[in-house]
Order: sequence, then structure tokens, then C-alpha cells
Amino acid sequence: MEQSYFKQCVKYFVVGAFGTLLNLIIMYFSVELIGFPYLLGGALGFTFGVTSNYFLNKEWTFYDKKRVSFKQYRRYLMISLIGLAGGSLLLYFFVEFLGVWYLFSQILAIIIMGGISFLLHKFWTFRKV
Repeated sequence: MEQSYFKQCVKYFVVGAFGTLLNLIIMYFSVELIGFPYLLGGALGFTFGVTSNYFLNKEWTFYDKKRVSFKQYRRYLMISLIGLAGGSLLLYFFVEFLGVWYLFSQILAIIIMGGISFLLHKFWTFRKV
């Protein structure tokens, strides 16, 4: 049964909120406790967040019950890496040029790139063929 676009979008952002929380926790601890630079902390948080989000989005958001395929994961990762690059640029811009606190900057970057990535995942990664 096909879910409504709205329901998928809500689920995507719920999964995204979980991934964001995981991302921010890992980023915070890696920056504040370990002493990593904020961009490295953001990339580390991203890595954990994106992997959990792939499986949650596959099963719950897009109800894709086909077995996990390398091709699909590669697409998901490719879009996520584009999101990481765009998010990192936004993070750098917000922190270095606007003077916004790094965690709030990360949240803004995630929201902006999240909207873009939802559409790409819906119509490319998890498209129904």
C-alpha cells in the first residue's frame, strides 16, 4: 500500500530528528570532550546518523521491504554525502561569517539539506520501479 506523500515526509523528518540527535550528540562529545575540530565532529556525527537513517528510512518511511542492496545504499550514501558537503559549507558559513554557535548552525544546515535530500531519496533512492 502506497503511503501519502505527506505521511512519508513526516516519517522522513521523524527519522531525521533521530539521526540529527545522534549526529549532535556525537558531534558535541567529539568536539567538547575529545577536542576534535567542529567540522570533523560534524562529519563523525554525520557518519553515525546517516547509517541509522538509511535503515530506518528504508523500512519505515519508504516501506521498502526488498533486501538491502549495495546499489541502493550507494545511492543513499551519495545523496547523504552531497548533503554533508552542502551542510558543511552552510555550517562553516554560519559559524565563520555570521558568528552563529556551531550546534545551532548544524541544526540549521541539517534542516536545509534535509528538505533537499528527502526529495532526492523519494524519487531516486527509494523510487518504486
